[in-house]
Amino acid sequence: SLESGDVVTLLGRDGEQTISPRSWAELADSIPWEVLCSFKHRLPRLVI
Repeated sequence: SLESGDVVTLLGRDGEQTISPRSWAELADSIPWEVLCSFKHRLPRLVI
């Protein structure tokens, strides 16, 4: 279970698993491009 402050991986690799825009799109019955564009409205931008 998740708790406040836990780190989560939305895209990329986490251990042996890879989470891709295509994976999200299949779950949402969408396309990868739409998934990527929708992240910008929900996540703060952090430039490193």
